[in-house]
Amino acid sequence: MKKNIIVTIVVIAISIIFSAGIYAESDMSVGEMLERQMWEDMKTGKTEMYEPKIADAFQSIHEDGMRGRGQEIKLIKDLGLGDYKLSKFDVTRQADTIVVTYLAQISKETVGGTQLSDTPTPRLSVWIKTEKGWQWLAHANLNMAKK
Repeated sequence: MKKNIIVTIVVIAISIIFSAGIYAESDMSVGEMLERQMWEDMKTGKTEMYEPKIADAFQSIHEDGMRGRGQEIKLIKDLGLGDYKLSKFDVTRQADTIVVTYLAQISKETVGGTQLSDTPTPRLSVWIKTEKGWQWLAHANLNMAKK
């Protein structure tokens, strides 16, 4: 009897540990997928692809200053995004909020008329789950002007 109880407890413990691992992997997959899809949508140049995904309360910070939702949409429209590479994703989640950090390397990136470095630089995005689905709430672009 004691042996059955111990086996049951071990099986339950392993199940909990395994489930926690899947949950974390799922968060990573969701966060990375959201970010990669946003980049693809921005690359199309079609506002209708990315604008609905940007939360009303969106804020960003770039080399040239802060932006709200409308200013960010204008920046993306004027971006002319070319070839890029995203790497080294790290994703955390709390409830309906996902934070994604990663490196972005863009062959030609101009923000506010300033040519930025083409070396891999850190980015941070915050996503929130709403009744409209996942929305982009905040973004930090840590790329600096080319010297």
